[in-house]
Amino acid sequence: MNTTRKEVIYKDKEPIFLTHKNHKIFWLLCYNFGRLVTYEMFEDYVYDGEAINKSVLHVAILRIKQQLGKINIENVTNSGYVLKPYSGE
Repeated sequence: MNTTRKEVIYKDKEPIFLTHKNHKIFWLLCYNFGRLVTYEMFEDYVYDGEAINKSVLHVAILRIKQQLGKINIENVTNSGYVLKPYSGE
């Protein structure tokens, strides 16, 4: 059973609806908050073991950032991404 289907993301008390893959990307980052999520982890969890193009993942991360606003997802070159605490404003 996929628990991410039941988890709702809110922004300013309003639910935010991400695409299925973007939803999985976001929750994978959340479950690994502060730790590196490697490209291989994304391939296994989000893309069911299929090899991914890093630029496709990059665009998905950008869309998540646009939809959610104040979120700090940092790229670790040639390794993956890390969700870090937001330190703005």
